[in-house]
This record gives sequence, structure tokens and C-alpha cells, in this order.
Amino acid sequence: MLGDFDFLYEKIEDLRFDAIYLNFSDPWPKKRHWKRRLETAERLLKMKSLLADNGKIIFKSDGQELYLFTLEEAEKAGFLVEESTNDYALSEDDVATEYEKSFRAIGKPITRIVLRKE
Repeated sequence: MLGDFDFLYEKIEDLRFDAIYLNFSDPWPKKRHWKRRLETAERLLKMKSLLADNGKIIFKSDGQELYLFTLEEAEKAGFLVEESTNDYALSEDDVATEYEKSFRAIGKPITRIVLRKE
């Protein structure tokens, strides 16, 4: 059975994007559920195929473990890590999601990764 991303991918696989944003996706914290994460190398490769030349994936989360997992999977998928921080200060040209606002309000650090298609 196809998951939500896989179903969507089949519908848009001929399109190309300058950027794909992964904001606070489900971390699926149990190891047996990691295959469901959006940030697996397999899914990142599919996202990579949707990116225009020099396209980017911008990832934000409140989870350190998912942040580290994403960095490892991005390497497997052949992305260039353009930016990586585990304590992201919101930039002027960025928008905070409701999750991000809630986490920032309680002092929880936000992680951010910018991956670029080479």
C-alpha cells in the first residue's frame, strides 16, 4: 500500500520545483517506524527527482534525532548540505509555522537543514 508521499509523488513526478519544504514532519520516533519518515534516502531521492537544477530541500524540526537522521539520509541520497544547524534563529525571509511558534515559545531549539541538488 502506498503512503501519502508515495501517492502524491505518482501524481506530480513530471513536475519540477525550485524548493521543497519539510516543516516539522512526523518524526516516527520508534526505530521500527523509521521507514515511514519523509526523510529516508529513498524518499529524498524521489524529492531530488522533483527538483529543478540547483533546487533545494529545506527541512525544519524540533527533533534532534530526526535532524541527525536526515543528515545521514541526505548523504546517502547524494545531496550537498548547504546549511545545517541544530539551533536555528528565524531569518527575515523565513516564515514560522504554528508548530515552530509553539516550540520557540517554550524555548525548544529548532533544527534546520538546507540540501541542494547537485
